[in-house]
Order: sequence, then structure tokens, then C-alpha cells
Amino acid sequence: MKLPFHIAKKLRSKRGFSLIEMMAVFTILAVAILPLASIQFRARRQISESMREGQATQLAHDLIEGARAAGFATALPDSATTGVFDYVVNLVPDPANPFLQEIQVSVSWEYEGATQQLTMASKQASR
Repeated sequence: MKLPFHIAKKLRSKRGFSLIEMMAVFTILAVAILPLASIQFRARRQISESMREGQATQLAHDLIEGARAAGFATALPDSATTGVFDYVVNLVPDPANPFLQEIQVSVSWEYEGATQQLTMASKQASR
């Protein structure tokens, strides 16, 4: 028995989506979402690295302040490892002014197989 055209048209419109149509939609969504996921991953890595740089800056600042607090005559060069950071504190006399010395702090750490380094310096006068 053959169905009238308007009934056959209604039955065809209620069939839903075919497997090929669904796969095409998922492929388009995957291609659209992949760059967003890549951007998110890169942003998380950069945030992590900036946090490390901030921690290294704070460590260098604390070491400079500790050397300044020890005084001109008693401050000593130092080097050690703390957590993921290696640091070196150097005291360099100022050749132009014998009453000044420079406190140099270098902090280094590993990031993605490469060594990153931050150096801070401050002058200190004798007391």
C-alpha cells in the first residue's frame, strides 16, 4: 500500500540524523575546539613559568635583604639549593668607591630542559 505524499513526507522528516551527519558535526566540533585546547594548555604553561619567575624574584630579593642586614663587614658570599632553585650570592667591591660593595644574587632553575636565570644586584654602603 502506497502512502499519500504528505504523510510520507512527515514520516521522512521524523527519522532523525544519520550516522554520517553526526560524524560530520563531531568532526567540525573537534576541529573548532582543538585550537582552543592548545591555547589553554599554552596559557597554563606560561602561568606556571611566571609563578616560578615570581618565586625566584622573591628569593633573590630576600637574599639581598639578608646580606644587607648582615652588614658591610660581615656579609659573606653564599650558594645553595632551595627547592627547585639554585642561588649564588656574590659581594663585589666597587673599584671607584671603597666604601661601597655590590651584592649580586643569581637564581637559576630548570624549565622545559633549559636553564633559566634571574640576576639582581644592589649597592651597599659601609656602616
